Amino acid sequence: MGITLSGISLSGINSGIDSDLIVQQMMAAASQPLYRLHARKAEWNAKNTALEQIESLLNTLKSHAGSMDTVAELRKTTAKSSDTDIVTATASSTAIEGSHTVTVNQLARAEREVQTTGVATLETVIYIESDDTFTYTYNGSQRSVTIQEEDTLEDLVETINSDDSNPGVTASILQYDGAYHLVLAGNDTGKTATITVDTSPASIGGFTETQAAQSAEIKVDGFPTGAEDWIERDSNSITDVLPGVTLNLQSVSASAVTITLTRKTSDLTSDLTNFVAIYNSLADKIKNLTKYDTETQTGAILQGDSMVNSMLSEIRSEVISQALGFADGEDPFILAGELGIELDDEGVMTLDESVLESALSDDYLGVLSLVGADKTGVSASEYISFLGASDATTAGEYTVEASFDDTTGELLGFRFKAPGSATWNPDVAIAGNTVTGKYGFPEEGMILEATWDGQAGVDGVRTQTTTVRVRQGFVGRVMDSLDSILNSETGLLATKKAHASSQISTLDRNIETQEVRLERKEAQLKAQYARLEATLARLDSQRGAFQALIMQLDSNKDE
Repeated sequence: MGITLSGISLSGINSGIDSDLIVQQMMAAASQPLYRLHARKAEWNAKNTALEQIESLLNTLKSHAGSMDTVAELRKTTAKSSDTDIVTATASSTAIEGSHTVTVNQLARAEREVQTTGVATLETVIYIESDDTFTYTYNGSQRSVTIQEEDTLEDLVETINSDDSNPGVTASILQYDGAYHLVLAGNDTGKTATITVDTSPASIGGFTETQAAQSAEIKVDGFPTGAEDWIERDSNSITDVLPGVTLNLQSVSASAVTITLTRKTSDLTSDLTNFVAIYNSLADKIKNLTKYDTETQTGAILQGDSMVNSMLSEIRSEVISQALGFADGEDPFILAGELGIELDDEGVMTLDESVLESALSDDYLGVLSLVGADKTGVSASEYISFLGASDATTAGEYTVEASFDDTTGELLGFRFKAPGSATWNPDVAIAGNTVTGKYGFPEEGMILEATWDGQAGVDGVRTQTTTVRVRQGFVGRVMDSLDSILNSETGLLATKKAHASSQISTLDRNIETQEVRLERKEAQLKAQYARLEATLARLDSQRGAFQALIMQLDSNKDE
């Protein structure tokens, strides 16, 4: 990043002065401001790289937290079948633990119809007369296709299968006993998915049903109890009998198969372990980038940057603080420490799996709620019910007040007092007995239902006051912090990166100005020394002439 000297060579033949060296030394001195600018730019580039490294780890933490910030994502259930040759099962997060018996009496099947007579060869023309058509009905929908002149059985198959109005039948050809037969197979299973063929055209002839359309028939836990009564479904993949469970029927059996549904806690343990590991990687990176080495008495590239440390402090606080909307004595767990997540004196986060295992054993759903509750709510009054909240709703404990006409029970007004606030927010809109938190206030998006308790009020108005807690798990709170920190326009990290980029741009302009200045100075110095050499050369030439003249005069005098 130094200055490259170019141009004429100043040899100093006439002056005896090493002009090249002098110019180089003078330019080196003049280039000190440029060197300092380059050093400052390198420092800001290093800061920007450090911020990008932190940003990468923050995004990694956000991505992982985003996969575990709701109870639905955390709750995992496994399904095991006692005989997978008869029934297999899969479970979603909504499956309820327990065991069930399944008896399969009949599998769902699709109907198949085979042309009885067939044709002698695949080249045999099946067209007989004008307006020859092939008509069939599937699942209640009738469809006709035209048989063209020179059409063979293969042409008819192509016509049926490529028909945009085909109601759901696939045609094929079966070769048997020296003849070729048209086969129609329904695409759907279930007893209503039947095929009927119009056999009046002589070109087609009759059809034989080789497989009847039928629905699957099962009993679950011995229900329904009647010997001839079965749960019927049109598919062998049944999703609407056991909540959150898909039963895949494989074969018929008179013996019942047991489906066992058990909670899967290993994934939660793994998720929390990874969460802790990613956090520690982030904390370690920030520590190394902001530290001061007392032995070498040098600071890291972001040493003393309080804004960077504040990002980590914000995330850490969301983990170790009492979860918003959770109440001691009301909720089984209110602190991440009760699940085994702790911070040591060095700021390293740890997970004690034995504590987590004990908590899961004590209250599985309570653990899931503390980790991933997503604006779930509970009211302290049976007359004011929590119906839901949105992403915009601030978690925490609200005081709410409903006013009723104590004669008609009509809801007259409703207002909120936000968490930690001593003042009431303005009344919200009312729709019957339903109220929704007002836009721009902490209660935005919260939906409650208020019912008169039947008690008399004052001056005809009955006022009912209670508390409503909106709960958010600590991972969701971390997500909110990360969203704020990583916001591309207003986020703390974006602000710091923009400042670094601005500094680099300013330095680039200053460096360009300095480089232009130094190029001019170098040219001036070289020109000055070139003129000096030229002047000295002329003087040296004149001296020679004078010396010759004097010698001539001396010679003449001697004569």
